[in-house]
Amino acid sequence: MFKNQEQNKEQNKEYFSSRIAFLLALIGSAVGLGNIWRVSYLFSYFGSEFFVSYLIFAFVIGLPLVFLELKLSEKYRLNVKGIYSLLSEKLKIPFFKHLYLIPFLALFIISIYYSIVVSEVFNNIVDISFFSVILVWLISLYAVIKGIRILETVNNFLMFLLFCMLLFLLLTVEKIPNLLNFPSNNFFEAIKQGFAHTMFSLSVGTGLLYTYAIYSRKQKAFQNSLIVAFFDTLIALISLLVIFSIDVKPDVFLAFENIKKKFIEIEKPLLSYVFFIALFSAGLTSLIAILKFLLDNSNEKTLFLAFLLSFFAYFLPKYIIEFADSVIATTLLILSFPLTIFTFSYLIFKK
Repeated sequence: MFKNQEQNKEQNKEYFSSRIAFLLALIGSAVGLGNIWRVSYLFSYFGSEFFVSYLIFAFVIGLPLVFLELKLSEKYRLNVKGIYSLLSEKLKIPFFKHLYLIPFLALFIISIYYSIVVSEVFNNIVDISFFSVILVWLISLYAVIKGIRILETVNNFLMFLLFCMLLFLLLTVEKIPNLLNFPSNNFFEAIKQGFAHTMFSLSVGTGLLYTYAIYSRKQKAFQNSLIVAFFDTLIALISLLVIFSIDVKPDVFLAFENIKKKFIEIEKPLLSYVFFIALFSAGLTSLIAILKFLLDNSNEKTLFLAFLLSFFAYFLPKYIIEFADSVIATTLLILSFPLTIFTFSYLIFKK
C-alpha cells in the first residue's frame, strides 16, 4: 500500500532546485532564535562549561540524530504521519499510527508562541505593535502554502540576510571575548543545559529535518549532517562572540532590551538594527520549517487555526506563554524524542 502511495506522490512532487538550496533549508530549520537568543542567555548563566558541552553534544549526539532523519528520507518519501502509519503496519499495532500526534502537537503549540517571539523581534526593528504578528504569519504562510520553490526562495533570502548581518556584526567586534573564561557556578546543570540545547538547536527528535529531506532528489545524508551541525554551532559561536564583546548582563530576554540598550550605550545604534534583522531572519526560517511540518501532516486549516491562536495569545500575560513553552511543549518534546529515534531507527534497518 505504502509503495503505491509513494510512487503516486513522487510523480507530482516538487523538489528543491539544488543541493545548496536544500542545505540552506536544513540550516534554516535548525538555526533559529535558539542559536542567537537562547544560547546567549544560557551562556550568561552557565558559562564555558555549558558551551563546551554543547559543542561536544552537537557532534557526538546531535550529528547522529540529524543523520538519522536524513537517512530515512533515502528509503521513504512519506510524511511523518505516513511514517507512523507504516510503523503501525509493520508492527501490527494499529494504535501506533496515531503517535505522530505527539510531535505534531508539540510543534503546533510551539508555532503559536514562537511566532509571537519572532514578532517581538521585528518590533525591535520597526515597532508596529500587534500588527507584527500578522506580518510574520503572512510571510510564513505565503512561503509554506505556495509550494517548495517559493519556500526555497524566501528561505534563501532570509539565510543570505542572516549570514550577511552576522558577518557584519562580527567584523565590528573590537575585542574578541575569551569564551573559555566564563566559569559556571553549577557544573552539572551546565552540562545538562548543554545537552538540552543541542536537541533544541538542531531541531532533532520531531521529524522537522526529515520533512525537508523528502523534498531533495539526491541525499548525501552524512555529508549534509556534518554541514548542518557545523553551521548550527558556528552561528551560535558568532552570536556569543558578538553579544559578549559588549559586556551584557545575564537575563532571560538577553537579546531584547539589554542588547538594544547596550548598543545605544556604546553609541552604535545601527548595530542594534543589524542584530535584530539577523535574529528575525533566523527566527522566521525556523517558523517556516515548523509550519511546513504542520501543513504536510494536516491541512491549511491547521495553519490558520495556529495563526488565530497566536494572534489572541499575543495579548495574554507572558506567564501563560511561558507555561505553554516550559511545561506543555517541553513535555511533548521529551515524549517525542525517544519515540522519533525508535521509529526512524526501526524503519531504516527493517527490511
